[in-house]
Amino acid sequence: MKFKEKRIGVDDFRSMPDIVDPLPVAYLLGISDRSVYRLCQNGTFKAVKCGKLWRINRDSVLSYIGVTIVNQHQLKTTITWGPRGPSLL
Repeated sequence: MKFKEKRIGVDDFRSMPDIVDPLPVAYLLGISDRSVYRLCQNGTFKAVKCGKLWRINRDSVLSYIGVTIVNQHQLKTTITWGPRGPSLL
């Protein structure tokens, strides 16, 4: 999937496959891809490294930002984000 903008919303991110690349995670959170790699390395996200590439579990990213999945078609948002965290669209 190609991204024209450097921001994506939660609904767009939720519609992605269960396993995502670091770039859409960076666009969702409003951080650099390097920061996403660090979050993968320290275990914040459920992620695996395949050779040089990271693959991240989409639901672990959603739970990190405070979005809980009730079922496949419904989301419940409970945002508990610090003062310097990114805002959701």
